[in-house]
Amino acid sequence: MKKIELLAPAGSKEAFIAAVQNGADAIYVGGQQFGARAYASNFDRETMVSMFQYAHIHGVNVYVTVNTVVFEDEFEEVKDYLTFLYTNQCDGVIVQDLGVISYLRNTYPDFKIIGSTQMNIHNVQGAKLLKELGINRVVVARETSLQELIAINKEVPDIELEVFGHGALCIAYSGQCLMSSYIGKRSGNRGRCAQSCRLNYRLMKDGNYLNEEAPLLSTKDLLTLENLDKIIEANASSLKIEGRMKSSEYVALVIRTYRKAIDAYYERKRNPNYKKEIYDLKRVFNREFTKGYLLNENFSDVVNIYRNNHQGVEIGRVVDVKNNVLKIRLSEDLNQFDGIRIISKEDVGFTVNKMMIKGLLVNKAKKGEVVFIESKAKVRANDIVMKTLDIKQMEELQKTYDKDYRKVKINAKLIALEGKPLELYYNDFDGHMVYEKSTYIVESAINAPLNKLRAEEQVGKLGNTSYVLNKFSFISSDNPMVPMKFINELRVKCIEKLDTLRINRYKDRIAKEEVLLKLPKQKKTNDSLSVLINNEEQIIPLLNKNISTIYVKNRAVFNKLKNEYKDENIVFAQNRIEKNLLKENEQNVLVCENGGLSFAKNNSVISDVYLNITNSRAVALLLSLGIKKVGISLECDYERLELLINNFASNYYCLPPLEMLIYGYNDLMITKYCPISKMNGSKNKFCNECHNHNYYLEDRIKVLFPLLGDSYCTMHILNSRRLNLIEHVSKLKTLVHHLRLDFTIETNYEIEQIIDSFLAAFQGLDTDLKLDNVTYGHFKTKVL
Repeated sequence: MKKIELLAPAGSKEAFIAAVQNGADAIYVGGQQFGARAYASNFDRETMVSMFQYAHIHGVNVYVTVNTVVFEDEFEEVKDYLTFLYTNQCDGVIVQDLGVISYLRNTYPDFKIIGSTQMNIHNVQGAKLLKELGINRVVVARETSLQELIAINKEVPDIELEVFGHGALCIAYSGQCLMSSYIGKRSGNRGRCAQSCRLNYRLMKDGNYLNEEAPLLSTKDLLTLENLDKIIEANASSLKIEGRMKSSEYVALVIRTYRKAIDAYYERKRNPNYKKEIYDLKRVFNREFTKGYLLNENFSDVVNIYRNNHQGVEIGRVVDVKNNVLKIRLSEDLNQFDGIRIISKEDVGFTVNKMMIKGLLVNKAKKGEVVFIESKAKVRANDIVMKTLDIKQMEELQKTYDKDYRKVKINAKLIALEGKPLELYYNDFDGHMVYEKSTYIVESAINAPLNKLRAEEQVGKLGNTSYVLNKFSFISSDNPMVPMKFINELRVKCIEKLDTLRINRYKDRIAKEEVLLKLPKQKKTNDSLSVLINNEEQIIPLLNKNISTIYVKNRAVFNKLKNEYKDENIVFAQNRIEKNLLKENEQNVLVCENGGLSFAKNNSVISDVYLNITNSRAVALLLSLGIKKVGISLECDYERLELLINNFASNYYCLPPLEMLIYGYNDLMITKYCPISKMNGSKNKFCNECHNHNYYLEDRIKVLFPLLGDSYCTMHILNSRRLNLIEHVSKLKTLVHHLRLDFTIETNYEIEQIIDSFLAAFQGLDTDLKLDNVTYGHFKTKVL
């Protein structure tokens, strides 16, 4: 069994070094472009190259995140960036965008591609598609269970599977969340997530509040330390630690902890009790821990609806408060400059700059002692005291990477034969061997010949390098005389050569001209207006309206309507998280997740607008797979859309068959978690509450977001305002040709008004449709 890779995050140079020195097998980083953590420190190009070199000398891989969606006006820039990475010894890139994947596979086919978790791969079909596209590894969705991971491994054994092992979780399926994008114009698909899920919300049922403001969508942090054996035995290729926004100390501790646990597993020394390790992990950062969906955590236990920040560890309670002095009895040690938070009516946190015991200033207080701390905080007796920063822990963790402790073992051979040049060889355990021959000719010693012990000492003087001598062999005549300076000269030259070999892993990597996909000739299609509905009643206002296509969600509803209304063009629409996989005989389907794209070759398949298609190369890739119409991303503004179409036409001499959403309450988030069941105290799904009552999340400024579950009980959080581009229909028709309306929570009366007005606009007639709570989405405004 190949040993699982321990993959570390690094958002800064310090974190990078901490990861290497504490045992990471590989590190993922972001540059200053196209990474899904735009607010991390990240690396400029010069620093990135130096980090590649540092990592490679130590035998560590480096993967770079290029996992944002890329718009048409950015593609030349991303090509330049990818070429830079390729030619500067990057081990692989983590990507989301299908256009970027197409560019890489056609232009740099030997470059390792890792399909980002942003691609939302959670089933066998999705993994098969990525394998067909030439992707080497897939980071499976965080919602994927261990059983599903095993199934993927069985069906697609020749693709590596990377799973998240520790750190922050997204409440939404990654790559499928538009909440930050629509609310704050900061897109999670662009690395600028505003973390709307960490904010406070109130749940409303039929106009009544069910709770006070609370972080209803805020997840706990993932911890798999106690279940590593299950993950390893499921044949996961890589265990990924989340944390590019975290400190170097955090990276050091988490990597060191998981390194020891992984090694212990393979050495059959697994620790059945990780109590101390978990306590240390809690000290450095936690929002409470969950074992996550990977290990079948109940959806209700994945969130912490009480606090959305670092919890720390409990270290005592407030005994008394008097004259701005807090009397605290400690259950754990406390040091000067530690950070604490007191859990009160309103939590308060601060750094302990000064504390006293029995009237004396102290810099350390022990478990069981009572300390007095000056503070104006409004707290009460018996309030819990949490330690959120342990200064001693930070100092100890910094020591783990303040020097180069991680040494590469090498073997050496010195040949000192009288009358011949002095020779030195070094070889590592990765197949590299270096050799140097001195200009010095070995002479016969009169008094002090060079012996093996002295030779080994000199050859092994590697203290200021990243190497340590493992084995030494010495071949010599009886009485060789060798001045030490000549051994030193050979040693320095050999180590420089070995560094160069280890750094430059990939030979013949040169910049290449882009190779475009070859597409079959595209057939011209008529303009169309399509509608998507969520239940069978919604079809009534659409009958006999000359609508091109009616997409229907829910297989049972689709089958019923297809048989009942044979004169209408009714097409099945996948759920956005699909469990019942498509079959080979699917004739017409709206594919709403990447896995379904693989069925396009033999069937009439349309791709959904939620597949994050934002550039002409992504469009071309889908058409090469056989997609008949390509849904364009809701984050694509008109200016970029126009450029996409023009560039596609320039490359392929035709207009692309695009479909664009022009009306509807868009999904802002889809999640396996159900806040309705959570607030109702249930750990079970399929209660149908969201279909029997009107549920909303209300944010801190009183904006309401409708909640709607689908047939798999995946929760959809809808936008508070509906997209309405009716005034731009005539303009869009000349550009896109295929337009679509989505109906979710509208009444049939509303649907009839809306569809009649849009049909009139589609025919070039004036309309007087007046709707409240409307938005242009990103049609007029570029997303950040």
